Amino acid sequence: GNSERINAELSQLSNIYDGRIIIVDSGLKIVGDTYHTDEGKTLIAPEVIQCFQGHNTDNYDDNAGYLEMTIPIINNVGGSGQEICGIMCVNVSTDSIHSTIEQLKLKLDLLVLIFAVVGVGSLTVVNLVKQKNKRAKEKAEEERRILETPIHDMAQNDLESKYLQK
Repeated sequence: GNSERINAELSQLSNIYDGRIIIVDSGLKIVGDTYHTDEGKTLIAPEVIQCFQGHNTDNYDDNAGYLEMTIPIINNVGGSGQEICGIMCVNVSTDSIHSTIEQLKLKLDLLVLIFAVVGVGSLTVVNLVKQKNKRAKEKAEEERRILETPIHDMAQNDLESKYLQK
């Protein structure tokens, strides 16, 4: 019934976040453990006791690479009252998070490189087009000059250039 569904969901959460989830009842007895190694044992930890007193805790240990959290399990009592009937202790490895961050950094570096190559390539193409346009304008100018030169001047220029080259 419900406990199998809850255990399946806890197991799934534990797998997704690469961690361990322990459920402690109001008597500090472990009633659920996604590792199934400490069920039935008593868990006396300052974080658990603080959480029963209404103070959620979270500790991040960068050296060990894990995050610990305690979260109260609230039971609605008649009327508007609530009581803490248990605590969920979550231990999550941050190794997969760090690995994901490193992979994202590599992808970002690759994107920067691609944009740099595309940028340089674009500048090269723009420069080539400018050079080609400059040559085309020079050629058009030369053709226009030739077309505007009177025929007798061209003949004279051609004769002079032939004899002056020798």
